[in-house]
Amino acid sequence: MRRTFLVTALFSAALAAGQSISAPLVAVFRDDSQHLQRALGVPEALTVRAASQPDVVWNSSFNGKSGIVKTATQIRILDETGAVANSFDAPEGDALFAFSGNGSPALVFFASTGDVWRVTADGLQDSPMPTVGLFDDVLAIDEASARDVGLVARSGEDFFIARMNFNTGEIITRATLPAITVAIAIGPSFLLADERGLLLRSAAGQLTRLSTGVDLSRGVHALNRVSADRVRIALQDESYLMRLSSSGIPEMTRLPAAAATAAPLGAQQ
Repeated sequence: MRRTFLVTALFSAALAAGQSISAPLVAVFRDDSQHLQRALGVPEALTVRAASQPDVVWNSSFNGKSGIVKTATQIRILDETGAVANSFDAPEGDALFAFSGNGSPALVFFASTGDVWRVTADGLQDSPMPTVGLFDDVLAIDEASARDVGLVARSGEDFFIARMNFNTGEIITRATLPAITVAIAIGPSFLLADERGLLLRSAAGQLTRLSTGVDLSRGVHALNRVSADRVRIALQDESYLMRLSSSGIPEMTRLPAAAATAAPLGAQQ
């Protein structure tokens, strides 16, 4: 506790004194105005700055090692600093993303086509896995293995987690979930939101309700992977960064207001 206070105090003092320091990157996320933002500093003293990508961002995911961004017509791969490392054409509409076990971008789901594509260094791999006709809606995806895809999906009023073979499209397993609003993959687990708050569904199938200390009954309308160990939780009028500690108790940090103007990625703050 004392060490955290000292780090925060020194960081804040350096900013107040106008010293030129390179603030550590805590998170990269898409804000409610559909622009990419960076959270810099330490969780106890965050500063939010706009990324140097003025385009409207439809969807984003960042895991600390790499990231994926969907604009109106492109998929952009981000490096560990949040800068664009590669880009390629993509259909219009929303997208969902998944990372491989080593942290590199692995899968993209396009809502407009209902297809899941593998991501390669050269772009999207041929022969996507279709989901049209199988589900009414797909809420989250995960690379369950080198050949399988995990999905949180909805059919009618029923919600479930499915595991599918990427090459054949065969549904291998399917487990029922309670009614949820949004979902996101975190490693082998899925983080789910319902009208009461958050649930964590482990790879073993255990469903645990999380006690965050924040009133989430107002409704969670978005969950975003924003760093190696943090998720952005967007409510109607505020956002939080949540980190799942080793104790299993979520650590919550309220995000300050997003920046109005862009600053170059990597610039000293």
